[in-house]
Amino acid sequence: MGLAYLLDLAHRNIFNLSNQILDELSRSETVVMGVLMPTLMQDVMDENLSRHRDLSLAALNRLAPLLNNSPDILLQLTSLLHDNTIDKKLLLATIRSAGITGEKTLLDIINSRQLSETALSLALSMLSWRVPSRPVLRVKAI
Repeated sequence: MGLAYLLDLAHRNIFNLSNQILDELSRSETVVMGVLMPTLMQDVMDENLSRHRDLSLAALNRLAPLLNNSPDILLQLTSLLHDNTIDKKLLLATIRSAGITGEKTLLDIINSRQLSETALSLALSMLSWRVPSRPVLRVKAI
């Protein structure tokens, strides 16, 4: 009930209130996990979107604190490793950004030995990246 009321207020175009409401909602972990991340993953998985896929993947990379709790999304991302139309460096960096879970996923990818030499060296280079132990989720409505 409260969420419906907030959305109704946001649609009324009250000066600064609409943006403030949407901004606060966009910072809600529930909204990000339930609405934003599935939508971004749908775009990443759509082979017809080319450049838009990289933008959606970059947005997922920025949502790293939530990727750590999303093994299904990491599994979907690993399925894209053999897709020649997606930026491998960005894909591997997004997987790595998921903290300990991402690091384990990256190690599984490396140990599977199913990557080209170039992709394997990229994956190995990602392991040296430090992921903050308490990353801050920075989302803002624009």
